[in-house]
Amino acid sequence: MLNLISNECIMNIKEKKFSEKSVLLIGTGWMANQYVIALKKLKIKKIYVISRNQNKTKRFCKKNN
Repeated sequence: MLNLISNECIMNIKEKKFSEKSVLLIGTGWMANQYVIALKKLKIKKIYVISRNQNKTKRFCKKNN
């Protein structure tokens, strides 16, 4: 089944309240960085990060506040 998302639906996403939501990111690579940028634009404050390497996770979190 194919779900089509209208342009109107996508444009209305900015009106949604995401600030009280939380997100779990798995990994600290390039894509995780892109997600952090997008999540911050949505004003999501609680972003949790896990990965296989504790040092990389700490650096990622420090870099992205």
